[in-house]
Amino acid sequence: MNDTYAFIEAEKTTHGVAFLCRLLKVARSSFYAWLAAARTRTVRKAADEALVHEITIIHVGSRQTYGVPRIHAELRRLGRRVNRKRVARLMREHGIPRLWPDRATARADVFDFIETFYNRRRLRKHKVFGYLTPAETRQRHQHGLAA
Repeated sequence: MNDTYAFIEAEKTTHGVAFLCRLLKVARSSFYAWLAAARTRTVRKAADEALVHEITIIHVGSRQTYGVPRIHAELRRLGRRVNRKRVARLMREHGIPRLWPDRATARADVFDFIETFYNRRRLRKHKVFGYLTPAETRQRHQHGLAA
């Protein structure tokens, strides 16, 4: 719909607004409401750009580990009252990366870390294989069945 209104705005010097609105089947009052809101849109866009700058600073300051919830909490702590969904939208639109693409991948990575680094000290040593995590044991068992 914005494209339609932008077209009417561009062509209103050559044709009348009433004619263009009738031709494109939009209400003339809607066009004028869109035109009146143009200033609000530019102010909002400028505010979004300033917020993206703050989000980027917080994200880089956290060594690119903070996601939407932590960045939102940090903004609130700094006194910026902003909606969490707005932070998520701006991060998505401006390509500020997430450390993990989804929760399942994050959980799998954390599980692998715990299994390989934390539990390795607590496992018993097998006389042939040495120290094996449960995943390594499963993997060797599956390869033994497949062979």
